[in-house]
Amino acid sequence: MAISHRNKDSKMQKRREQGRCIPMAVLILSGLMVQGCGYHAVYATQGSTSAVANELNQVGIDSIPNREGQVLRNDLIDRLYGKGRPTSVNYHLSVKINIGSEDLGTLADSTTVLVGINTDANYTLTDTAGHQVLSGHAHSATSYDKLNNQYGTLASHDSAVDRTLHEVGEQITNRLGLYFAEKDSSTSTVPATKAP
Repeated sequence: MAISHRNKDSKMQKRREQGRCIPMAVLILSGLMVQGCGYHAVYATQGSTSAVANELNQVGIDSIPNREGQVLRNDLIDRLYGKGRPTSVNYHLSVKINIGSEDLGTLADSTTVLVGINTDANYTLTDTAGHQVLSGHAHSATSYDKLNNQYGTLASHDSAVDRTLHEVGEQITNRLGLYFAEKDSSTSTVPATKAP
């Protein structure tokens, strides 16, 4: 009986090991398949430079009014200027933001305990000639708890607004990166014509 019990345990151990190998093999194969289909990250660097990163570094960001505008502009500067501030720009980014709040949770005595923040941003990218090359809309929503402590509530509000602005900045950066990646791939696939 003891021998058959050990035999059963070793068979179960082999099955477990085989079961672990299959997911690992699938993971490795899927990684190879993605690499083989030409997938690459938008910001991937080929050598020491990336065409998308170079284009993003050539976008001048117009001033955005108020504290929230400064936060968003600083976030965009951090995201776009990976190689330092540009000496000359080929594009101008204009952003208009609107931040609204609404009561989401109230108690029986009409006291608000949960507040929602909605941040909308309309952005426009223009070239140096003033022609609009891209426009879009970014949106983010979050909420915060309204506390009995006034300072705590103010800090929670500001933190919630900053989170939405950070997400809006990420959406705008991703859309700009996609625009420049598509622009770069369309210009690189156009065949060169021979001069007569």
